[in-house]
Amino acid sequence: MKYILIAVLIVFLFYSCKEKQVKSINTYHINRKKMTELITDLSLAEGNYKVVNKYGLFNAKLIDSSYAFIYKKHNLEKWQVDSSFKYYSNKPELFGKIMEDVIENLDRLEN
Repeated sequence: MKYILIAVLIVFLFYSCKEKQVKSINTYHINRKKMTELITDLSLAEGNYKVVNKYGLFNAKLIDSSYAFIYKKHNLEKWQVDSSFKYYSNKPELFGKIMEDVIENLDRLEN
């Protein structure tokens, strides 16, 4: 009985530690300015991919390598980007403002 109790306590200990790590990752997000810059770069990469694809120069690795380059440029890892998108998608007003800033950035680059 003593060993069963110890085993149950160890399982609960590992479970509670794991839960805290998951919560901290899920609440991580990059700041608004950096998120705006990131989405601007991702939008440019998507546009480039669509142009290349339109002319029949399809390369499935192009978009993945573009994303990897952008993440490296911004000193981010994929989990940080994913967590930030999840965070901002739960705050639609703030995400909308970020997207307005992205559109302004893209307009500036076009002119």
